[in-house]
Amino acid sequence: MIRSLIIGVCFLAVLSACESTPKKLDEEKLAYISSIKTISVNPLWSVQLADHGINRISKQRATLSDKILYVADHSGLVMALHADSGKHIWKKQFTDAFTAGPNVANNYLALGTRDAGVLLLDKNDGQLIWKKSVSSEILAAPQISSSNVIVQSNDGKITALDLRSGEQVWVYDRNVPPLTLRGTASPVITEDKVITGFANGKLVALSVDDGKMIWETTIAVPKGRSELERMVDVDGLIQVHDDTVYVSSFQGRAVALTAGTGRILWTREMSSHLGVSMANDLLFITDVDGKIWALDRRNGSTLWVQEKLKKIVTTTPLVVAENLIVGGIDGSIFSLAKEDGKVLGRVDYQWLGEETGIINLAESTEVKNAFDAAHDIEDVRVISPPLSNGKQIFVPYQNGAFISLAYK
Repeated sequence: MIRSLIIGVCFLAVLSACESTPKKLDEEKLAYISSIKTISVNPLWSVQLADHGINRISKQRATLSDKILYVADHSGLVMALHADSGKHIWKKQFTDAFTAGPNVANNYLALGTRDAGVLLLDKNDGQLIWKKSVSSEILAAPQISSSNVIVQSNDGKITALDLRSGEQVWVYDRNVPPLTLRGTASPVITEDKVITGFANGKLVALSVDDGKMIWETTIAVPKGRSELERMVDVDGLIQVHDDTVYVSSFQGRAVALTAGTGRILWTREMSSHLGVSMANDLLFITDVDGKIWALDRRNGSTLWVQEKLKKIVTTTPLVVAENLIVGGIDGSIFSLAKEDGKVLGRVDYQWLGEETGIINLAESTEVKNAFDAAHDIEDVRVISPPLSNGKQIFVPYQNGAFISLAYK
């Protein structure tokens, strides 16, 4: 009991220490943000969800499918919205505190909860198909294959639940270090494999059908004497393209490896717990300092690095046409040129919130103060990568605001 308490206290401290951005921005950073020209956008609609509270690095986010946006929050609310208008298609209230998902595939919607629950819903009307429990809290979106729902829980276990009945099909158990980042990688299903990372720096491919290990590769090796120094979590977005897996690790490396065998193709020393995004031959990574890197995905060489948004950026880049979109700790949305990383402009959260009606600055002293250097601005940070359907961008905020906008 005492050891658990000590680890829990350390855990919260590490969570804060490992954030890529501070809770406050100094005057120099605020001045730089203010100097960036504003982008002309068209705010379309907004919705207010439950505040994310301490789950500030939760992988809970919205999911787009067939022009429908699915969102969930910590209060147990799940909604399907028309992406273009924000109008409700259906809305369901559960008693569960959702901490992962939703994820959608075929006709199903899967979510994970703080209390180790997995819920499978009918995506057409939100009706509950089944609810089952796994071994611990779920902080990574459950994945849906043709026959199973694959869930990675915070204790290092991967559980496959039968898609029709919810009954357990198999479990893969991996011990986790005593000190880890809050969160786990979201598994990726490719062909007959489940590929996922662990807090011990390993990347593993398992059979979707029976959970047997196909290969295991070391992405990062723990270094240093303290448990904090030895943290090497593989805890971000994993990309698979042309039979190649791209992944990053905290206090470790960015790595490309073959999906079939796990053989490493190239590595780069780099620390990122956010993972990677990609477009064509380009790979984009936001490191723990908030620097944004563009790498050649064929060999890992650096094409450019953007350092001006250091300690400001909070998300992995979203690729939209020839631009990159990243979220910031102050609620700003930044646009960068994909080819050279130049900062093209930003969208201001205050203006965007007022335009969509999600905030009223005339009445909200708390939000006003959030943009003062002497105050904590964490409540308006962008908590996960924005989404896009090619026409719109959808942005999730720490305070539960969810805003849709389009370039004019």
